Amino acid sequence: MLVQIVWILAIARTCTCSGSCQSAVKVDMCSLDPDFGDDDHGYDGYFYDKNTDKCLSATLGTPKEDGFEENKFTFADDCNFWCRKNVPKWCFDDAIHDYHVRIPKPTVEKWTYDSDAIKCLRFTWRGGDTRGKNIFDSLEECGNKCKVPDLGLCAYGFRTNCTHGDDQYFWYDNTTQECKILPPNHCPTHGNGFYTFRECYQRCGRFVENKCKLPITKY
Repeated sequence: MLVQIVWILAIARTCTCSGSCQSAVKVDMCSLDPDFGDDDHGYDGYFYDKNTDKCLSATLGTPKEDGFEENKFTFADDCNFWCRKNVPKWCFDDAIHDYHVRIPKPTVEKWTYDSDAIKCLRFTWRGGDTRGKNIFDSLEECGNKCKVPDLGLCAYGFRTNCTHGDDQYFWYDNTTQECKILPPNHCPTHGNGFYTFRECYQRCGRFVENKCKLPITKY
């Protein structure tokens, strides 16, 4: 009897599962399918779309309950914080409206990352300290610190002198912003490899600036 009680207490202490102790496996909420609602019984929020590596707005079901891991968030910042940890959180800041300048200084030209437009933009800054802010001295610095992390696997090239082992493979070329067939003696790196053009553009198509170049899909 004593052994049974100790066993029950041990299980209770180690269980970190979602909502109940049916499993001791920690649930990755970002990989779960979202709980969509309707206009009458839902609320406007955000969910992480693992196919595009982006937090999207949607009408979701009932708000998240304490103790339950669910792929739904009230604010985009929360979704990005939990599900897009590879991108620094300040890359989603609006450098013009989010940073209050108490004592304006002489105007200087800086760069900031626009996560909606997926590009670095030049703007004028009248503040001081830029540490931990979406403000950079150069286009290159902005790209390295925000755009490349935002691109994720779509930013990576390929290895040569190897064999990927599939009849046909595709990769996203960030320099030309196109999905291309991967030659047999090339191998994808960091996940930038897909079995179809559709999968490639589904994941990386949002980074194509000229949307007229995209094939006809819902992306």
